[in-house]
Amino acid sequence: MITRDEAFALLRQYNKDPFHIQHALTVEAVMKWYAKELGYADEAEYWGIVGLLHDIDFELYPEEHCLKAPQMLRDGGVSEDVIHAVCSHGYGITVGDGTTIDVKPEREMEKVLFASDELTGLVWAAALMRPSKSTKDMELKSLKKKYKTRSFAAGCSREVIQRGAEQLGWELDKLLSMTLQAMAESEDAIRAEMQVSKQVFIHGIPTAISYDVVRTEEGYGEVYEMFHAGVLPAAVMEEPERVEEYTRRFAEMYRFIHTVEIGENELESVKEHYLAAADQVAQYLTPEEQGLLRKFLLAIPERHTFVHGDFHMSNVMLQDGELVLIDVGEAGWGHPLLDF
Repeated sequence: MITRDEAFALLRQYNKDPFHIQHALTVEAVMKWYAKELGYADEAEYWGIVGLLHDIDFELYPEEHCLKAPQMLRDGGVSEDVIHAVCSHGYGITVGDGTTIDVKPEREMEKVLFASDELTGLVWAAALMRPSKSTKDMELKSLKKKYKTRSFAAGCSREVIQRGAEQLGWELDKLLSMTLQAMAESEDAIRAEMQVSKQVFIHGIPTAISYDVVRTEEGYGEVYEMFHAGVLPAAVMEEPERVEEYTRRFAEMYRFIHTVEIGENELESVKEHYLAAADQVAQYLTPEEQGLLRKFLLAIPERHTFVHGDFHMSNVMLQDGELVLIDVGEAGWGHPLLDF
C-alpha cells in the first residue's frame, strides 16, 4: 500500500493551491478519527490516506472531478481499492461535463468519506460564525440550526449529507454529532499552519495570514487576510517577458528571509525536523546511506534565522505586485542551507 508520505507527495504533485491542501489534510484527520472510533484503529492510516487523496483531481479538473482521479492515482502507484474509495465519494453527483458518478460507496470507510466530506465544510462555516471561531465549544444544537438554514453555507449540499447518513444507516444527528467531535479533536493540528503564518508575519516576513478554512460553492478554501493573488509560476506564464525580473525578485526574497532572526522558543528547529524525517525514511536506506544523511544534516551550522522548510516558486505568490510566502507550516529557524 502507498505510504502516507508517498500519498502526500502525490497530492502535492497535482495540487499547489493551499486551499486544496488544507481541505485534504482536514478530511484526512476526520477519516482517521472515524477509523479509530468505529473499530478500525489498525486501518486508521489507510482511512486517512483515502481522505488525503479524495480530491486529487479537483484543482486541475473541477469539471471532471472523480473522472480524472483514477489515472492520476494509478500513475502514482495507488491500489485499485483506494481508487474505488476516492471515486465513490462522488457517487450520484453530476459533475461539470454532465457525467454522473456511478461508483457506489460499498465499504463502511467509503460511506464515511461520502457522508463527512461535504459536512466538514458546513462545520467550519458554522465555526466561523462563533465568537471563538472554533468547533471546540460548538454544541450539536447550534450546528443543527445552521444545517436547517438552507441559505447558510449554501454550497454544502444537505441532500448529499442526508444521503450519506442514510447509506451508513445512521440518524442525521449521529453523523452531525460525530463529525463535529472529529473536527473539534483535530482542530489544533489543522490550525497549526495558521499560527505559524501569524508568527512569521509578526517578524516582518511577507506572508499571507490564513485564519480559517471554509466551504465555498466551488470547493474548500483557506481564508487569508488581505489576500488576492496568484502563484509566481503562473505570473511567469502570463508574462514570460518578465521571467528575469521575477527570478531576480525570487532570489532577493530568498536572501531577505534568511536574514530575519528567530528566537529559539518562537519557532521550532528545522534541522531537528529534518533529522526526525531522516529517521522516518531509514527503512528505505542502507545503514551507510542513513549514516551519511544524518552526518550531512548534523554538519550544517546552527543559525537562528528564518527557514521556510519548503521554499520554491509555487510557495511564493504575487499579491498586488509584491511577493508573499505561503505554506509556512514547516517554517522554523536554522541555516539557509536547509531551504535549498
